[in-house]
Amino acid sequence: MIRLDSRSTATLCRLGFRFLVSLALAALWPGPNVAEVTAMLCFGLASGCLITALARREPFRGTGLNHWYEAAALAMIGSMLLIR
Repeated sequence: MIRLDSRSTATLCRLGFRFLVSLALAALWPGPNVAEVTAMLCFGLASGCLITALARREPFRGTGLNHWYEAAALAMIGSMLLIR
């Protein structure tokens, strides 16, 4: 069971902020397809979250949300944006 504590709330805020930044950068992209650019930015942010989770040695299954969950959410959002 995932417990929402202050660290979990911070993780959700980081996830929202990273997604909004990727949307803002994709909106500035001069190309025609914003969804593909947003998906690639989400995949890049997910890989950054994975590297951070490995560097901090966060437990894969913990009681609260951490960088592993954030990476999974960003990868899932990126995958959904690529589905046509």
